[in-house]
Amino acid sequence: MTDETRLQEHTGTVPVPPTATEPNSTPIVEPPRSSQGAAQPPSASAQMSVVHYLDKPLYHAKGWMQLMGIVFILNGVFMALSLVGIILCWLPIWLGLTLMSAAKNIRVAAELDNQEYLYLALDKIGLFFKIHGILIIIGLVFAAIIGAAAALGVLGSVAMLSQGVQNMPQ
Repeated sequence: MTDETRLQEHTGTVPVPPTATEPNSTPIVEPPRSSQGAAQPPSASAQMSVVHYLDKPLYHAKGWMQLMGIVFILNGVFMALSLVGIILCWLPIWLGLTLMSAAKNIRVAAELDNQEYLYLALDKIGLFFKIHGILIIIGLVFAAIIGAAAALGVLGSVAMLSQGVQNMPQ
């Protein structure tokens, strides 16, 4: 029994030959399936570098990151066309550039099998979620303030109307 066969039996993984679309020509380990059919993450083995193991899911999603980056940038450009939007247009542009940079770093990390680029990509993705989360919190606070002001306005209007109906000459 060869070392590779023992490794496959021990980890439950099956080596899959690389395809033409893979960035590296090293064999890729297919994750084993659980009894429910869900993929289990493979253990990092000699067949796959740690960087390639960690960047594979993001490498396959880099096209979506680029698309969302372009959408955010275009959103910022269109916001800049209005008077109010020109003040805030830099936020979606920043988010878009952050996603585009993360996608580029993921591609380079996969192609060069480089952990520094993987770290930079993950850092950019973390920055994207921090910025977006802060913007969502700010938006929810403004929505609550506007909702409270609208509720007070409606209550004030109802109170004024009820006083006006009582004071109407008959």
